[in-house]
Amino acid sequence: YLRPKASRAPHLGVEHVDAKGGGRWIARISAPVVNAETFHGIVRIDLDLGFAAALLAHEKECSFLVSERGQLIAKANELPALASLLDNGQLTTTLAGDAPARIDTGEHVATLEPVSLGDGARLWAGVMVPREQFTAAAGRVLWQNLGLGALMAGITIGALYFLIGRIT
Repeated sequence: YLRPKASRAPHLGVEHVDAKGGGRWIARISAPVVNAETFHGIVRIDLDLGFAAALLAHEKECSFLVSERGQLIAKANELPALASLLDNGQLTTTLAGDAPARIDTGEHVATLEPVSLGDGARLWAGVMVPREQFTAAAGRVLWQNLGLGALMAGITIGALYFLIGRIT
C-alpha cells in the first residue's frame, strides 16, 4: 500500500506466504488509483506462483525457479543434482550478479537467467540438463552454424562470380 501511494507508480513484489505451514510464493501487483493528483487507494492482484511447476515441465531436464536468495520456488522433473546446486557456493555468487550464468556441477550443467519483476525484485529461471545432452546440443548448434556459414559463403561467391561476368 505504502510504495504505490508514495511513488504514484505500480509496484510488483514477490512474497513467501506460509499459511498454516503450507508455504507458497505469491506475486503481488499493486497500482495506485489517482485522479487529478488525489490519491484514492490502490488496486492489488495476487498471483499464486504454484502454476510455475506446470509451465516449467519438460521431459528430459530439470527446470526450476529460485529466489534471489537461493530459495527454491518451483521445480519440475527434479534431478538428484538439483539439491547440490542449491547448496553450491557458485550459485550464491551467480545470484548476486545480473548476468545469465552457466554452472557446471560435474554430471550436469545448469543455465540460469535472471527474471526482473520490478522494484528490484528478481527471480532466476534455471534449466539443468545432463552433461551429455548439453554437449550434444552444443555440437548440433555448432554444425548448423557452420553449415549456414558455408551456404552463405557459397551464395556470396556465386553472386560475385555472376557480377564479375556481367562487368566484363
